[in-house]
Amino acid sequence: MLTNTRLSDVDHRFRFRNLGSQSKLRQLPGIAGQWMAKVSVRNNIVCANAKTAHNSKKRNTNFESILIFRSGKYIYKPLMERTCCPQYTIRLDVTKYILSRSHRKVLRQMNEYLKNDTKPRSNPRAQEAMCCEGSFPKSGVVKEATNRTDSLPKKKSDNPVPKKKEIRRQRCFSRWRDKGLDEDEMKKARVAKEKARVKTVESYILEPDKEWKHTLEVKLVSTSSKEFTERFEESFLLFKKYQEEIHSDNHVSRSGFRRFLVDTPLFDDKVSSSSERLSFGSYHLWYILDDKLLAVGVIDILPRCVSSKYMYYDPEYGFLNLGTYTALREIAFTRSLMKIQSEVKYYYMGYYIITCQKMRYKGFFRPSELLCDRTFQWVPLDRCQQLLQENDNKFTVFLPDLPPATMQTRDNLLLLVDGKIVQYSEIHDLGPALRDLANSEAIKENLDSFAMRIGCDMNRLVMYLPEFQNLKMAEV
Repeated sequence: MLTNTRLSDVDHRFRFRNLGSQSKLRQLPGIAGQWMAKVSVRNNIVCANAKTAHNSKKRNTNFESILIFRSGKYIYKPLMERTCCPQYTIRLDVTKYILSRSHRKVLRQMNEYLKNDTKPRSNPRAQEAMCCEGSFPKSGVVKEATNRTDSLPKKKSDNPVPKKKEIRRQRCFSRWRDKGLDEDEMKKARVAKEKARVKTVESYILEPDKEWKHTLEVKLVSTSSKEFTERFEESFLLFKKYQEEIHSDNHVSRSGFRRFLVDTPLFDDKVSSSSERLSFGSYHLWYILDDKLLAVGVIDILPRCVSSKYMYYDPEYGFLNLGTYTALREIAFTRSLMKIQSEVKYYYMGYYIITCQKMRYKGFFRPSELLCDRTFQWVPLDRCQQLLQENDNKFTVFLPDLPPATMQTRDNLLLLVDGKIVQYSEIHDLGPALRDLANSEAIKENLDSFAMRIGCDMNRLVMYLPEFQNLKMAEV
């Protein structure tokens, strides 16, 4: 039994072996989780401690709606009021994302390196911050720096100097008036022209040329494919190098790597080889530089989002700011999936911890949203950051004026019983044998714990328990 375990230990330092392989929920300090055998992504069937899963024709909402996170086959959710470092789910609507100046710079630097082998003048490696959740700074340092900045006097001027951009704009308007042009019509034309000039991530993704010094290929690979198996060793060695040099983790093993980033409970019960149809599940995004693995992004493709799990890269190429670059490519990838599945429009970046310097990069992808853990409503990141600072970065309810989300009860849960979806409260109508089974203390404890941990969207999830399979249901 783990004691005094931090989230970083459970999530990134491969101490899963101490948890055993039990499927029953186990309450740890700051975290609640469960081992899963399989999860049907399309049909939302959670299979606890099961070797096989039944397929169901009924489709519910997306798996990510249960608002939990995956690490290997371990599904977990932080207990926000108990954990030392509150972690908030963060997501980005990729249809609304606009490139920032710093993100454009990262994309340009990569293209310059590929074309001319030109390295950036400054080394952004110190600012590199992709998937470094295993490292937490002292909150006092952040608080002290914040307070020091807030205490500086702010000078106000009675005659503020106009910005150069505004001065140029007014000169332009003046020229229009001198020429007798319709100012409103010209403004509309100018806005349309500026919108046409807006750069996107996709506009920086160029087709390689024979004259280029380097070639970069981004490839989506299923963790269950033969191709993945053939390069497993290369991927593991890259991960090992990254962990040792970036996280000072000297206890990396192949089995730990497989448990953490390869094993998955997710499967798609309607897998197709057709390129016109998307297969959901767990994948690795390979970034192959000159036929060598440069970086790997670990993602889940779900019915409404692409969920980023982890990312590792060759530290020798830290000057390319690969954490930010791969996140930008994953945003572009999510947009491309919308052509196949229009509902896939969110890019989930895991958890956001405002006191962790290495995770603040997530807030630069705007307009991001954080999930209010009390109401299960999404709130703009800017508003959340303000509330967190006002609360000394402690656990914060972002929408305190709204009532808490309705927590589901055992009676409302959906179970898969012999291939049919049945609400728990209706099982007593299926005969005495099933009624006695459903009323057993072990079953009730498992379902109560799961519903309490997950919350209101459990009514959209179908739970698979082996005890309810291969039974003959009575006629209702």
